[in-house]
Amino acid sequence: MTQPHAPSVAQAPSYHPHSDRQAEHATRDTTRDWTLAERFGFRVLLAYVVLYTFPGPINELPGTDFITSPYGALWRTVVPWFGTHVLRLANPISIRPSGSGDKLFDWVAIPTMLAIALVAATVWSLIDRRRKSHDKLFAAFTLYLSFSLARTMFSYGFDKVLPNQFAPMDPVRLTQYIGETSPGGFAWTFLGFSIPYEVFAGAAETLAATLLLFRRTRTLGALVGAAVLTNVFMLNMSFDIPVKQYSAHLLLMCVFLAAL
Repeated sequence: MTQPHAPSVAQAPSYHPHSDRQAEHATRDTTRDWTLAERFGFRVLLAYVVLYTFPGPINELPGTDFITSPYGALWRTVVPWFGTHVLRLANPISIRPSGSGDKLFDWVAIPTMLAIALVAATVWSLIDRRRKSHDKLFAAFTLYLSFSLARTMFSYGFDKVLPNQFAPMDPVRLTQYIGETSPGGFAWTFLGFSIPYEVFAGAAETLAATLLLFRRTRTLGALVGAAVLTNVFMLNMSFDIPVKQYSAHLLLMCVFLAAL
């Protein structure tokens, strides 16, 4: 006896060697939409980091003066103007070069770049309103950040491993009273006194830079770099070594990569 309205039996799914793999790739390729705050925040961060780190690592290549010279001249015009007309600083900003990285020019350059990054991100958001995420650009940004950090830490690391960064103890330093030295000069003498410590510090920076070059070890490199740069930053702050804001930027870059 037939039953025309009886429910039909569902056909069992057929197995295929690639079915599970295809399902896995389909799930992995699915990306979520970013919120408006995430998109805008990333655009500000990208613009600021590029402004702060450029023209590195291009300036390490020979024959790139046609890029680095106009870029430096542009900031020597923009930063004093921003300090005078936007921040309303009473004293003029000197653009004379020196060995310090904590001049008034360097500190005013930070809000100047941040303001430009905010304007650039706003214009970008108005033009590209339909975009829902920046997954590929974010991956490229982390790669650029890793390589920029590695280049800098290789430079500082090799300068210590050789060793070359800290001046050796000469007769002038040996006959100088401690009270006559600046805090930074005292720290430089203390760090240059022990070559084994200098080599150890350089080896740690070189190790972090090497690990940052590879995707599988990038997080470990960022953690090692964060530990090394925390010590560097505290030395700079405690002994008034004029590389405070630069070392703080490098430390934040390592923390950002580790947090990913």
